[in-house]
Amino acid sequence: MHFTSFTTPELSFRPQQTPLTALQQVGKICAALFLGNPEPRIWKIMRADGTTHWRIYDPTSDRRHSFSSENEVRAWLERRYYQ
Repeated sequence: MHFTSFTTPELSFRPQQTPLTALQQVGKICAALFLGNPEPRIWKIMRADGTTHWRIYDPTSDRRHSFSSENEVRAWLERRYYQ
């Protein structure tokens, strides 16, 4: 399960990264794109009014889900696991 914030990924290389580290990072991105990852991707979104919203992408079913609480996300994950 991957928890990420709702931001656009950037492919910028940090000054402290060595060329080998940067190449490894690119390799991981390419592997994920070509091989796929069956784990759901989960974003926690903070709305302008301060409320939290959760979005999930499930690559095994190619479906997206939205929830208003972390408990709803956990319940969905449990149901998904036992299906």
